[in-house]
Amino acid sequence: MKKKVEFSQIVRKKMKNLKKSLTDRFDEDTAKKGLRLIVDSAKDLAAFPEKGEAVSDLFDVDTDFRILYVNHNYLFYYFEDDKIIVA
Repeated sequence: MKKKVEFSQIVRKKMKNLKKSLTDRFDEDTAKKGLRLIVDSAKDLAAFPEKGEAVSDLFDVDTDFRILYVNHNYLFYYFEDDKIIVA
């Protein structure tokens, strides 16, 4: 069963700021392409939820978070019931 991917409010705000920063630094088309890559990679987690590495395997911490590197950005996410929350 596929899980639903959701972006936390903080992530949505950060993505909005990233879009503005990329638009100011490059152009709107570049910003849209960059964000599209991030969003598409996050949505791919619905089919492949284990795609990212477990943070607890990388560092000596007890956490359920996983991490996925996308286009010079890190997506941290965790599972909650039938959802994947990008935090």
